Amino acid sequence: MHTYDITAEILTPRFLEACRREGFHENELIRKTKAQVVQMVKSKDPSLTDDFICEIEKHLEEKRKQKIDLVRAQRQKILQENGPRSKSTHNQSQLNFSSISYAEKQSKILETIKRRQQIEIDKMIEQEQLKEQQEKDMQQKLLKQAIQRATILRGIKKETGVQ
Repeated sequence: MHTYDITAEILTPRFLEACRREGFHENELIRKTKAQVVQMVKSKDPSLTDDFICEIEKHLEEKRKQKIDLVRAQRQKILQENGPRSKSTHNQSQLNFSSISYAEKQSKILETIKRRQQIEIDKMIEQEQLKEQQEKDMQQKLLKQAIQRATILRGIKKETGVQ
């Protein structure tokens, strides 16, 4: 079972190459602290509740783990491409990558572009869902406030005898 704690020791040349091939920056794989998530989210919408921020934090962590799994799978492919050699430098990985046929390179580049586009689409959908949820929460808050005001007004009218 793999750990999802990404440290400098894990960022080997093969791991970095796998990140590059998957279209991720290694910083995307490092766990965000609660404070970092709060700062990131509050900068976009300061009215978010702590519960909602916790949900966002869970979602970000799940996405991070998925990315790590993809990078690890890509790293395994790199290991298989390199064969039984025990050590490989980043330059050797680059040479091996350049020995792949032009069509394969174009195919891999296209896959990477598609993957990045899908990530961007997913982010946009995620932001839209977040915005919709915020609007829904705000509408519920406003409805509760309106009900409370109406209840208070009815109580005042009953007390004063005004209808």
